[in-house]
Formats: sequence, C-alpha cells, structure tokens
Amino acid sequence: MLNFWLTPSSTTKRLYENVKIFLPAALEASMTEEAVATGKLTISDARKVFIRVLAALDAQVFEEVAKGKLKSKRPKMEPHHQKAMLLDASLSKHQFELVRMYTIVAIGYNPFQPVAMIKALDVEVFQPTHLTFKEGKRKKMSHYRPVDKVFKWSLDRSMKRLTEAGDLQRIEVCHIVFGADHGQGAFRAVATILLLSKGNVHKYNLALEKDFLCGFIECKKDTYEVITQSLAKPLNESIKRAGPDIVFCQDEDHNRFVEFGRRDEISQREGIIVLHAVDVESFLVGDLKFGGCSQGRDGYSTYWCLRCMLGKAEWTNSPNCLECGQPWTWQAMADQRKKAQQIVKDKKRQPRSTEVRGCVQPPIFDAIPVRNYLTPVLHNVDLFTNTIKQMIDGYVDHRLENRPMEFLQARWEEADTIIDERQAEADLECAKDIMDASKEFENAALLTEAKETFKAAEEQLKKAKAARREAAAKMRRLEKDSEYGALSQEIRQSLDEEMANLFNIHRSSWHGGAMVVNYCRKMLHGADQTVRWLRFKMSWCHG
Repeated sequence: MLNFWLTPSSTTKRLYENVKIFLPAALEASMTEEAVATGKLTISDARKVFIRVLAALDAQVFEEVAKGKLKSKRPKMEPHHQKAMLLDASLSKHQFELVRMYTIVAIGYNPFQPVAMIKALDVEVFQPTHLTFKEGKRKKMSHYRPVDKVFKWSLDRSMKRLTEAGDLQRIEVCHIVFGADHGQGAFRAVATILLLSKGNVHKYNLALEKDFLCGFIECKKDTYEVITQSLAKPLNESIKRAGPDIVFCQDEDHNRFVEFGRRDEISQREGIIVLHAVDVESFLVGDLKFGGCSQGRDGYSTYWCLRCMLGKAEWTNSPNCLECGQPWTWQAMADQRKKAQQIVKDKKRQPRSTEVRGCVQPPIFDAIPVRNYLTPVLHNVDLFTNTIKQMIDGYVDHRLENRPMEFLQARWEEADTIIDERQAEADLECAKDIMDASKEFENAALLTEAKETFKAAEEQLKKAKAARREAAAKMRRLEKDSEYGALSQEIRQSLDEEMANLFNIHRSSWHGGAMVVNYCRKMLHGADQTVRWLRFKMSWCHG
C-alpha cells in the first residue's frame, strides 16, 4: 500500500515534484515475487504499476498519458531512414535479407519496415550524366541532363493528364526557358518547359509546366573556362535538339508521346500519327555576368550591352536615354571577332575596345537567339526578380522585429548622411554652374570666388561620402547581429518551407537573396498564393 499524499500536477513544476515522491514507491510496489527472487524488474511490470498509481492518485496526469499515442515496445526503423541506408550502403535484395535475418536473431525481432513500404517510396528519376574537369590543379565533378531528353521523358508521362485536361489542339505556344547562376560553391542550371493554350481572359493559359535541374558544376567561380570544359557543349546541343517543333504523336497501339524535331520529318516516320505540333522558342535568363559569359563576353558585361552594340559611354552620352543600338546576332559577333583578329594580323597592334566590343570568345549557348537573352541590360533593367526573396525576408523582418534603440539610431544616422550627400552633390552642381558662367562672362573676380566655392563644395561632398560610407558600414554590422534577427527567424524559415511546398523551390536554389531566375518566375506566377499565406502567418504572429 502506498501511503503518501499528492497535490494534482497542474503545472510542469508540480509534476516533477510529484514524480520524485511516487516514482520510488511505484517501483518498489512493482516488484513481483519473481522480480524479488531474481532481483530484476521488467519494464512491463513497472509500466503496469505506474499507470495504476497514476489512475488512483493523479487523475490529471493519467488522462494526459491515456490521450498520448501508444508507442510500440519494438520500434521499427523510419521508412526514409531505411531507404537511405539501402542506397548509401548499395545493398542488393539478397544482402539486405541476410542483414535482416542476422538482426532478428541478434535482437529477437524484426526492426525493418516491409519491403512493399520501402518500394512505395521509390520515385522515378532521370539519371544525370557525370563529367569530370580540372579547375586549376584540382579535379572537379559536374553532371547534366540533356534538355530535350529530360523533357521528352517527363512529357511522355504527363500525356494522359494533359489530354484529359483539354484538347491538345488548343496548345499554341511552347517556351523552353534555360537559366543558371552560381552560389554556395556550385553552378546550377535549370530548364523549364511551358505549354501555353488559348485563353479567354488572358492571352494564354498555362497548360503544363515542368522544370528540372539540368546542370551542376562544383566550382568556386562560374568562369567561361569552367563552363566550357564541363557541360557547355552537351547542354547547348540538347537545347538545339529541343526544337524547332514539339510534336504530339500517337502510335498504332494508341500510346501518346512527344517528339522534338521538324513536324514534316516526324510525320513521315512509319507507325506514327501526328496529333498536333507547336513551334518551340527558347529563352535564356540569368544575371549580367552569366549572360555575358554565355555570349563569350566574360568580364565585359558591366560595360557592353548584351543585346545591342552600344557601350556604356555611348548610351550615357546619348540625349535619348532609351535609345538602343543595332541588335546583336551570332553572325555579327563572329564578324566582330574576325575583325579584331584581322587588326592584330594586319596592323600588328592590339585592337581597341570599340573594335572588339567584348566579343573575345565564341558563345557558349548559341542554340538560343541573342534576342531571347532575357538578362537585365545595363541601360534598361527589365528583370527585377533576382532579389525578390531577399525583399520578402526584409518585409517579414521589419514587420516583426522589436528593434533596439541603438539599431534605430544607426538607421537614422545613415538616412541623415544620405540626405547630406545629396545636398552636397546639389551644392557642387550649383558651384560648377556659377564657375562656368564666370568663365563665359570673363569676370576674373567672380571666377576666383566661384573656384573657391567649387573647391569647398568638392571638399564637402568628399566628407559627406565618407560619412555615408561609415554610417552604412556601421548599419551593416548591426544588421548582421543575430540577436536582432531572432524574432523573425522562425517565420522566415517557415516561409522557406512553405515556398518549397508551394512551388517545389528548395533553399539551395537561392543564396544571399539571389535565385535561379526560373524559380523567380515560378514564385511570381504564384505571388497571390504566397502573399495570402504570408499575411495569414504575419497576423498569426502579431496575434
């Protein structure tokens, strides 16, 4: 008989105090005659007595225990862990059966999940082709999936759903979007195929969208040499093969599939019925560096436009800031390279920058027309998606964080220095105008005074710029303090997880706020759903 009194375990602290009281007595009461004789207490006996003690003395805790999920006395391995073990150890079916047999003999039961459950986790995957290359003196790995083959493999498996969703004849447009970026020690390339059908409200409706990681390079920098030595050639050739048409076909057994190529050639193949055919148009997306590198102009993207033949000095000095030069073509770039080489050969000198215009190497991805390079151009930024994730994180951060006064003061100081710098720039511009006017009227006294004013304005602008840089550096140091981001860290991580669920976008796809542009397009396509979820999450946090 247990002789003690308990206060109900209404709090965690009270529960711990009660356990200290009744646990030793419960264990003592659990000792059966057999346990006393052998000196061993079984877990089963202890559990039974412990539950009975709870039912008699502490009803509140007993109800919580009763509601809890019953855990098996013989736990099984988590299915995904078992699958990972089989793949990591490269175990064959026979080898796994031997491991399971000896494990059962050793521990007395089978800790593994049924084979059928593990097979259900199998996902059909298009295996990549692995390549090796040298970066400096080190041997590095890369792999790729041919764009045409991976899309055919995926679309063949989607034909049934695509046919049931609507008439194939309604599909009018097929776009293949190829994008890449470097981050976190690797270069990643993504390819997306979009099938667009006739729409009522919008010009087109999205009938099907598939995207794949089609290239991966382990490298420190995505230079021209690294890309060309690894996967550039097979990827470029696969993009060429993914066109000029996508043809929806049916064989004699009524199996439907797709083929890339010319529709007239495919229609002449024996046993194939062409159901529908659509023109394929390819696009390239990415940042300026990747766009310039893809055109064979690595290192020149900050000065020469990727679309037209203008340079920074030419469009900057143009009275019409929206003026564009003659569009580039692959043939025009080849002629420009030949012209520069001819200058070296004939005139025995290095060509000037205006005679080269950045065209120093053959293009990497010439399967895509220059006009379809959708990278941001220097004098007309038309893609503002590379920092969208960083902007969302900033919005969450500023809405949730309770900033300390030191942080707010630094932010105000930075804003003040920016205002002072702009005022100093305006004063310098006024001083320059006065000095120019003095020169024009040939007034020596006024010119001397204007020069002194201009010199003072230059010095003031120099000090303002230095103060702004100092304030900005202080602000960046405070922003990196982990304590200031602790409140919003949980919701920012949940936002990452939600985006992965909504759009199949993984955390490795963005780095420092920059994302592979195909994923940016997916996120913008589902912006309404993202914002609705974000508002709900924010209201939940404030509540």
